[in-house]
Amino acid sequence: MKINNIFKLFALSIFLITSCSDDDSGPSFQSNVLVINEGNFLSAEGSITGFNSSTGEVEADLYQSTNGFAIAATIQQVETFENEFFITCNNPDKLEVINSTSLMNSGTISEGLATPYAFAGSGDTGFVTNWGTYNSETYGYDDPFIAVVDLSDLTISSTIPCDYKPQDLLVLGGKLYVSNVNSNSITVMDIATLEVVASIETPAGPDKMELDAAGDIWVICTSGNLVKIDVASNEVVKTIENVPTSGFNEKMVLNSDKSKIYFLSTTYDADWVATSNVFEISTTASIAPSTPIVSSASFYGIGVDGEVLYVGDHNNYQGNGTVFRYTLDGEEIDNFESGINPNGFIFR
Repeated sequence: MKINNIFKLFALSIFLITSCSDDDSGPSFQSNVLVINEGNFLSAEGSITGFNSSTGEVEADLYQSTNGFAIAATIQQVETFENEFFITCNNPDKLEVINSTSLMNSGTISEGLATPYAFAGSGDTGFVTNWGTYNSETYGYDDPFIAVVDLSDLTISSTIPCDYKPQDLLVLGGKLYVSNVNSNSITVMDIATLEVVASIETPAGPDKMELDAAGDIWVICTSGNLVKIDVASNEVVKTIENVPTSGFNEKMVLNSDKSKIYFLSTTYDADWVATSNVFEISTTASIAPSTPIVSSASFYGIGVDGEVLYVGDHNNYQGNGTVFRYTLDGEEIDNFESGINPNGFIFR
């Protein structure tokens, strides 16, 4: 009996140890907001900060605390697809895949990419835009392409050469929409055949794309235009001119019912003093907004969750950034420290 009890106690202790280990495999609290911290390019310090909007609790570098190692790259974007987060990184160029619940790493593609920027998925296939190889003489990128990823084993099955620099991706109705940011067009491809089926003419610099409540595509262009595309005809049906933009890697999101668009504009005066503004515009509007919701000198990323506007501030690229939370009328609620260069948000 005594031996039997000893074995029972031993088994119980193993169970408790294992249970504690399992608890440590994910975030230490239920964070419903994830802050995507780009990091400094040369230092490859990208990270993910967790925030609990109910308790105000913050946890730095969730990826490292969960996996035991850092992302060790610069994060461009994070896209949610099929219960996983797809993190496009450069310096070094790679695609990190993590479970969207536990944040445990599911796999990595570390070869075959060249300055990757955005990801989109459809079924068992993923797509990654690649700017190409940086050319120090032209200050541009050579040989841009889209990598086609087999999501069953996280391998690059093929590549699609691009005539222009591919930026954002959007999957809709069996089609892949690609914004060609250094042109005036959006390429539409059939996902089943990977053939180009349409080219949509836009103002110069089509960048970030989002879907509205009616299922139409909104595109913010670096040239200062906001356009609406009717997906039934693949034609631009509305163009809003004189939109204040940043001119590079535009940040745009929609609210929860997809009736309002929020976008970030950063401009510089003659002395290179920055002004960053967050603007709001209804999807029924035809005139660009002129009065920002909030302003600063160093806004870097935006997100909207319910009635709360989240804005990442890079703090003049000096150390960690700050996330400010505002009402949609621009009244500050609170703020908290994030990682370096907070450029986006995921709400769950």
